Amino acid sequence: MKDSIFFKSKGFQVIRRKEHDKKEWYYVKRKNGVAVLAITNHGEIILVKQRRPIINKDLLEIPAGGIETPSLIKEARRELLEETGYYPKTIKRVAELFSSPGYYTEKTYIFFAHDLIKKSQALTSVEQKNNLQVVKKTIPEAVQAIVNGKITDAKTVAAIFLYTQLKK
Repeated sequence: MKDSIFFKSKGFQVIRRKEHDKKEWYYVKRKNGVAVLAITNHGEIILVKQRRPIINKDLLEIPAGGIETPSLIKEARRELLEETGYYPKTIKRVAELFSSPGYYTEKTYIFFAHDLIKKSQALTSVEQKNNLQVVKKTIPEAVQAIVNGKITDAKTVAAIFLYTQLKK
């Protein structure tokens, strides 16, 4: 098995893998990420609505982003604060997932956050361009939004359903 870079950009690489039987596979190599399901003291989850230009749609998602340092908890707190303006006093890693392992290497670490302190958002220029907005929903509202096709982001669906099972 031999891997070689087929295409390289700032945020990812496309890798060509040659197997011993001459098969070729192509996959996208990208850094791992964190995603945070934050729950307010009123039992609402904090979502962000943002434009996703690749699919030309606005999506409702849990706050998430790429990992910049070795501390996953630090990264999860940073993403939540940056995108929503909330800082969690309590945060716990609950799962890891691959969104599309057939062609994409990114692993996402899912966190649950509680005991939120309201501070200020620090949106990046990309988040500002994508018109990121904070949206709150109760868990039943979020589950209904999944069923109705209003929440379609995989990490968000997984985190919400995981929360419904673990909070019992």
